[in-house]
Amino acid sequence: MPENNLLMDPWCVWPDGFPYAALADGGVDLNFSMADIRQAYFELMEGGQVDDCIRRAYDELRILPRRLLVDALLYDANTAEELLEMLAESGVSQQELPLNLQVPMSWDV
Repeated sequence: MPENNLLMDPWCVWPDGFPYAALADGGVDLNFSMADIRQAYFELMEGGQVDDCIRRAYDELRILPRRLLVDALLYDANTAEELLEMLAESGVSQQELPLNLQVPMSWDV
């Protein structure tokens, strides 16, 4: 399974937390197919671990347009680091950027 080096958008607020994080106890990650997500959800159900939060997270990932939106809000951490390095080399500090353009690093999120 390939390793993901993605960060969720820290300004995107999910009422019950990020869907992949909510389903982490079921082992769900970005590499899961729709069938794998469904199977993990059923295993969580069998174990009595499904609550409203887990159900809503499952709904976000089982419906293709919603999952595509969730996935679209993930950013490549390597690209973020490269952008910050480029800005630093050009003399622009991250603090000088408008708030909506500041790039959080994984240790800041």
